[in-house]
Amino acid sequence: MPVPLDSTAITHGIQLAVAPVFLLTAVAGMIGAAESIGINQRFVSQFDPGFGFDGFLVALLAGGNIAGCIPAGIFLAILKAGGTEIERTLGVSKSIIWILQGSIILVVSAYRLRDQINALFKRRTGP
Repeated sequence: MPVPLDSTAITHGIQLAVAPVFLLTAVAGMIGAAESIGINQRFVSQFDPGFGFDGFLVALLAGGNIAGCIPAGIFLAILKAGGTEIERTLGVSKSIIWILQGSIILVVSAYRLRDQINALFKRRTGP
């Protein structure tokens, strides 16, 4: 027999989900302010070196697995360091690394989307 949900349980669940987001946002804001004011002594318009995009790519490659973040991060670091080396030694543009990163995102996303579509069709047709 299904157990009815009461509003206090739902409210508590929302608080548990939202509170860490606010806390981490505040911490990120303080770190950004310290970086901006403490190191540069002024606001720099090119402040973001692309950490958000790199973090997104690492999380996508890790597939939501915390242990997978370490090899995915190492792979991305090797890719970026290799891009600088390729540009210096071979004279090839560093933009090839951006193309490679975009291709990785496309392939991983398509693979995950295929799994989601297969699961959706299995759910509709039954076991």
